Amino acid sequence: MRFLENIILILLLLALAWSFLPPQRRSRIILYLPFLTGLLIIVHLVVEGARWQMFPAYLLAIGLLANNTRLLRSTASRPTSQPVWLRLLLVLGGLLLFIVVSQLPVLIPVFNLPQPGGGFDVGISQVVLTDETRPETFTSQTDDFRQVPLMIWYPAANPLNARPVTYWLDQPQISRQLAGMLNLPFFLLDHLSLVQTHAALDAPAAGGQPPFPVILFSHGYRLGYLQQNTSLMETLASQGYVVISIGHPYQAAAVPDENGNLIRFAAETARRFSQDAAFREESLTIWTDDLRFVLNHLPDFQQGKFLPQLTGRLDLERIGVAGMSFGGSAASRLCLQEVRCDALLTLDSPQYEPVLSASLQQPSLFFAAQESEYVRREVYEQVNAPAYLLTIQGSAHYDFTDLTLVSPLNAALGFSGGVNGDQMVRILNQYSLAFFNRHLKDLPAPLLDSPSAAYPEVTITARNLP
Repeated sequence: MRFLENIILILLLLALAWSFLPPQRRSRIILYLPFLTGLLIIVHLVVEGARWQMFPAYLLAIGLLANNTRLLRSTASRPTSQPVWLRLLLVLGGLLLFIVVSQLPVLIPVFNLPQPGGGFDVGISQVVLTDETRPETFTSQTDDFRQVPLMIWYPAANPLNARPVTYWLDQPQISRQLAGMLNLPFFLLDHLSLVQTHAALDAPAAGGQPPFPVILFSHGYRLGYLQQNTSLMETLASQGYVVISIGHPYQAAAVPDENGNLIRFAAETARRFSQDAAFREESLTIWTDDLRFVLNHLPDFQQGKFLPQLTGRLDLERIGVAGMSFGGSAASRLCLQEVRCDALLTLDSPQYEPVLSASLQQPSLFFAAQESEYVRREVYEQVNAPAYLLTIQGSAHYDFTDLTLVSPLNAALGFSGGVNGDQMVRILNQYSLAFFNRHLKDLPAPLLDSPSAAYPEVTITARNLP
């Protein structure tokens, strides 16, 4: 919970407790406490922003304010006594009311992304590229070409007063899109627009350093979106990587087009994707080509064609490719086809031919949920380079995104395997960083070599180590 929210709830508890004291023990000065709470709520709305989880607290404050205003206007010199049983009933009711009011913001919090932890500040930029060699197959317009939206995190030299962007940047409507796709109340995820990141928009890139290795990232199918692994992206950028998240229009939850509008998930294709192997293969080809399109344009980024702040800041000889779920499938296929791929990382990703029967030649790290229905051990066993298979006890598929942080109720709602969300994010961040440090920067990575007391949920096996 946020600071002012905590103070508001403490004041509400005091005001509520006062109202249940015996009349002879009440101090009239406490009658003014709801007025102070009301002023604090106004400050909270301006500074922190309203969220629906706090609405019961706002209503309780209004109720107490109205009641205490009535008492202050009362001319009665002696309060009316109440039976003990009635007072106990009111106290119990008040306690239950406060539990509901106070726990709702806790159970569905404005979560905090962990500090990136590296030696660099973090910048973030957006750009949408158009591949004019590929018609868009998800629309009927003959002049509609494939758009590839990108979100880029990079080591930055942030101005002193730079304000970090919020989680959705300028697209808070993605919350409503996700809620609808999850069959949740439309407002349930609105508070994600209040989550603060650690990245400054279009900040100058860090100077005085050698060029930074590049990591391409592909999100998951259907519920995927560009910033679905923001914590991981910020961690890598703070440690000296340029991370490019690549959107796949019509098969992501929502990604922006070149005009800033959202391209939403094409729901009519979901049944075909799950039942039609040919359509799934066509989709995988499109996603792989999206990745290759960005890979081919990395020299243009290096020359400052799209984002001037990245001019000369990319090391095109050290390129990693990563992905979550179906995005990891596309990342694996790209690495099978491209010698420019120097390291592969997948997050609970299914694998398809020809990856199933061919051998990857790059160092590869395969994350798997506790009882993953996607990860295939034979792919790990066929890698002709250092390979790691990492299983996280208590994890489920969507724990491999920032959604693992949304609520302690994730497991009860079927969105988590029960692993602690903060711990899950730490595991993803630290093991991914260790992998890329070893295989893109030639740095020591002891975390990959033996069990860690800090991460008892992790089981890791390795092969072909030098």
